[in-house]
Amino acid sequence: MQRRFIYNFFIFLLIFAVALLLPVILLIDQNSKVLISELDNLSPLTPEQKLVYGRFVNTLRDNLVSMSFYVLMAAFLISLLLGRKLIKPIRELYKGALSIKEGNLDVALKAAEGDELREVTTAFNEMAMALRKKTDELIWKERYVSMMTDPLWVLDTDNTVMDINPAFTRLFGYEREEIVGSSCFDLADEENERILRRNIGLKEYGVEDRGDSSAYEVSILSKYGEGVPVLVSGAPIFTEKEEVIARIGIMKDFRRETLLRKELREASDQRRVMMDSMPDVLLVVDRELKILMANKAAREISHGDIIRRHCYEVYHSVPMDCKAALGRDCPVLEVFRTGEHASTVEESLEMEKLSYRETAAYPIKDESGQVKSAIVISRDITEKKRFEEEIELKNKELTALLGISKVLNRSLRAEEIFTPVLDKIIELFRMDGGGIFFIDEEGKELACRYHKGLSREYVNSTGRMPVGEDIPGRVAATGQAFTSPDLLNDPRALESKFLHAGIRACATFPVIGREKPIGVLCIFSFSPHLFTQEEERVLNSVGGITAMAFENIRLYEKMRLLYQDQRLRRSEEHKEFLDIASALAATVETKDMLDTALVMLRKYLRAEFAWFLEMDETGTLVLKSAPDEPFIEGTPVYPPDQDSIEHASLERRGPVIVPDLEKSGYISGPLLSEKNFRSAYAFPVHLDGRAQAVMTFFGSQCREPGEEDIFFLQMVAGILGMAIDRARSYEKYGGERRDI
Repeated sequence: MQRRFIYNFFIFLLIFAVALLLPVILLIDQNSKVLISELDNLSPLTPEQKLVYGRFVNTLRDNLVSMSFYVLMAAFLISLLLGRKLIKPIRELYKGALSIKEGNLDVALKAAEGDELREVTTAFNEMAMALRKKTDELIWKERYVSMMTDPLWVLDTDNTVMDINPAFTRLFGYEREEIVGSSCFDLADEENERILRRNIGLKEYGVEDRGDSSAYEVSILSKYGEGVPVLVSGAPIFTEKEEVIARIGIMKDFRRETLLRKELREASDQRRVMMDSMPDVLLVVDRELKILMANKAAREISHGDIIRRHCYEVYHSVPMDCKAALGRDCPVLEVFRTGEHASTVEESLEMEKLSYRETAAYPIKDESGQVKSAIVISRDITEKKRFEEEIELKNKELTALLGISKVLNRSLRAEEIFTPVLDKIIELFRMDGGGIFFIDEEGKELACRYHKGLSREYVNSTGRMPVGEDIPGRVAATGQAFTSPDLLNDPRALESKFLHAGIRACATFPVIGREKPIGVLCIFSFSPHLFTQEEERVLNSVGGITAMAFENIRLYEKMRLLYQDQRLRRSEEHKEFLDIASALAATVETKDMLDTALVMLRKYLRAEFAWFLEMDETGTLVLKSAPDEPFIEGTPVYPPDQDSIEHASLERRGPVIVPDLEKSGYISGPLLSEKNFRSAYAFPVHLDGRAQAVMTFFGSQCREPGEEDIFFLQMVAGILGMAIDRARSYEKYGGERRDI
């Protein structure tokens, strides 16, 4: 570089010297010729003179050429000296430029006094300092961009990606080389592409980029095809002439926010569905009594938009709160005043019917415990009120019925039951009197057995009536209740004997037992009285309880008589059992023992015929005893395969009862073919621990013994078996003794 600079500087001086000397030489040569020509014109010159003048001009020319050579040499020397002086600062500038090129921005050149390039060096140093400052700023900005957690892209005016930051790569997966040069619209599906085009200023969408900043939500496709929701904050990049040359977009990962928003939306939808599913009116009211939220039921009864409107204006059509306008207690105001739950019940008359509405308010408090708003729930409790009233009436009814039931359960004697029951009913309904009528056993006449409030003479004269006559008789005949608030104005009671006793109101209910009337319950008043449905239900229930008590009394009487009969029968059975046991104990011979037992048992059962059969080694049933009959002992009766009642009893090892032999299918055998027996009872007898004998009783009528008779015969069969075993052992032992 130094040689090239000196060479260029020498050429410059040489050209400058030639340019300076050449005109001088040409000018002197031209002027000399002009001078000679003018002298020749003045006076012709001799050849010698012309020769002299010619030599002078040539000498002058040669001297000028020589002088030019020296001038050029002087210029060369001067250029060499000046070049060396100038080349040093230029060399420093060159080295500084190379250092800056290599990235060393800490270059500072020294400018000596009298240096021709001092200003240039100073400007170079200032440039290097400014460049270092700008470079440091760019480095820090690049670090900022690189350390950003939010993705960033830079788009040119054609919406092509010019640059991205590392966060963009981390979120979407694209490397810088993969994404730079691509259209931003390639990173979105069809729907999100429209969002991008509307927000980055495209004229085809009617949007002109005026350099305004924007913020919008969009979903960017990642490298793996997944849509990532982001919030883009876009801003233009201007030139000095305020022309937009690019756009920068900073993206906020909105996946969590989108998920939270979705959850909030779902929670809001669920809350709205839950609120709208409630049949009761539900509101959320602020401290100004303005409605913030309302469910479907609240909106339907208000017929319009009620949000941000005052609750008293919507539901009560008053210009101020209910307490000030209507003088009613407002639970919402109470909640804001006390911070505690409050409720009220409003009573109103709608379509001539009394209705009730309960309004309850609950506080909604912030973290500091201050009540910010209130939840108001309003429901129609008319049915609940009516139900509570019915429950109260039911309780009264049950209390009355319980008291009557206690009276009925005290005794099983009619006189100790029905008189107190009648007193309880008259007291419960605040009547003047009453009576209990019962139908006789033939079902033709109705008699007043128990009464109160009527004279004995009247009861004796009119207390008995045929079933079907007068009010009690008709109720007993039809089983239908009769109630009248005023008999004088009731055409059904024009001929009733109740009118002669001064009775005005009466209620008569049937006492039904086992699906048919057994009596009548009647209460009356000497003044008009309207019987309510509840009173009629109680009287109907009392009639049922009275019927049960009457049936219980009847059952008790029957059971008492049955017990007496059973006791007498047990006594007779016990006597018969003792007689049979005594007879068996007193008899030693087996034949006599069997005859005696069969005769006594036949008499006990009222049977026409009885016999005792025993099974031999072949399985044939052989006759052993048949009292009062011309049958020979040892006669085979049933072969082993004969289907008889005796075989069935031995196989079952228990009694076989046949109330009707014709329908049973059992064969009676040839010995009984001429006898027309209809029923038979067979009982097995155990001999030597095995069921190998049977006693059978036959009757001419179809009948079945009772359980007591069967049990008694089984006991006798057991004793008879033991007696036979004893007798046979005795006979055997006695025979052996006689042989000895």
